[in-house]
Formats: sequence, structure tokens, C-alpha cells
Amino acid sequence: MKITIRLLGNLRQYLPHGTEFSDLEMEVSPGAMAHDIPARLSIPADAALMILLNDVRLSPEQLTRETLKTGDRLVISPAIKGG
Repeated sequence: MKITIRLLGNLRQYLPHGTEFSDLEMEVSPGAMAHDIPARLSIPADAALMILLNDVRLSPEQLTRETLKTGDRLVISPAIKGG
């Protein structure tokens, strides 16, 4: 099944070679989870990320529960820090 992934900011460096834009269509297995995708793109496990699924920000708990479906759109960005 296919999902769309958008990487923002400095995470664009993890797009596959030859990808011209920040959007990427990815084939995933049924049962794939939202938290699996950064690793599939070789984004370091210790990277602070903000992940949205279909325009809804996922909490760390939701990341481990959300099963992806055909047509889902995942946006991955560096976590925003402020004070």
C-alpha cells in the first residue's frame, strides 16, 4: 500500500537520491506503524521529530499505536524548540 511522506527542514537530506521535492511516495506493508517510517528513511533514532499523520500531530504514545493506511500522508519535521 502507498503512503505519502513529506520531510521538512534539514530532514530533506534523508530523501532518497534523485528525489526532487520534499514529498515521497512510499510502499509500506499492511500493519506498518507511523513510528517505523523515520528508520526506513535512515533518520537517526535520536533525532527530535514532530510527526503529523493526515494533519494531526501524533504524541509519542500515538506513534506506537497508529497503523498506516493506504493514502495516508505523514509529515516529518524537526521538533520545534523554544522558550
